[in-house]
Amino acid sequence: MDELARNRYPGVDWKQDLRVSQHELAEHEKFGEGVASVCNAVERYVMRSALAFRKLLDRVVLTDEVKQIDWNLRAYPCTKPPETRYSFDGTIDLENLHHFVRHYDTDRLTKRTLRLQRLANLLIHNFVFVVWPPDPGKPYDAARFFFNSDFNKDEVVYEMTVTEFKQIVEEVLYDEVVYISQDRETGEIHQHNAAWRSRLYAA
Repeated sequence: MDELARNRYPGVDWKQDLRVSQHELAEHEKFGEGVASVCNAVERYVMRSALAFRKLLDRVVLTDEVKQIDWNLRAYPCTKPPETRYSFDGTIDLENLHHFVRHYDTDRLTKRTLRLQRLANLLIHNFVFVVWPPDPGKPYDAARFFFNSDFNKDEVVYEMTVTEFKQIVEEVLYDEVVYISQDRETGEIHQHNAAWRSRLYAA
C-alpha cells in the first residue's frame, strides 16, 4: 500500500470527528441556554475542528484546492502588547472570556485572509480565544470569536463569525481526492478534487 493510501484511512476518523463536533453544536443550538452555554459550545466546536483540520493536513488527506483557499476574516491591531499568559490581565473569568479589548483596537478593522494550515495552527496554539455573542436574541447566528497565538499576539487579533467557520468545516468535510498528479521536475504529489478535474478536461 502506498503512503497516500496508508494516510487516507486514518484520516477518515478525523472527518468523523468533524461530523461529531458539527452535530454537537447543532444540538446545542437547539437546547443550549445563556451566554456561558453559547461560549462553551462554540469553543469546543472550533477547537475540535481545528485539531481535525491539522490531523487531516498531516495525513495528506485534503486536496490542493482546499488547502489553498484564502478564507476571509477580520483583524484588529495590537495597541498594548499583552503580558505572558500567566499574568495576562483577566485571562479567565466565570465565562472563560479574555478582556482582550484592553490590548487591541477593535475600531480599526482590516480585512485579512488565512489558509487552512495557518488557521489551524493559530487556533490550536491560541493566546487569545474569545467567543462573543453580541445578539442575545440570536446567539448562535450572531456569535463570533477572536483569536491569535503566542507568535502574533503583539501584532493583531483576528475575528471570524461562527457562520464563516462552519463554511470551512463544510469545505473540509466534503473534500474528496479524485485525481492525483505529479510534478515532473520535483516529483511532488498533488491531490485534486472534482472541480479541478472538470477544469482540466474543459481546457
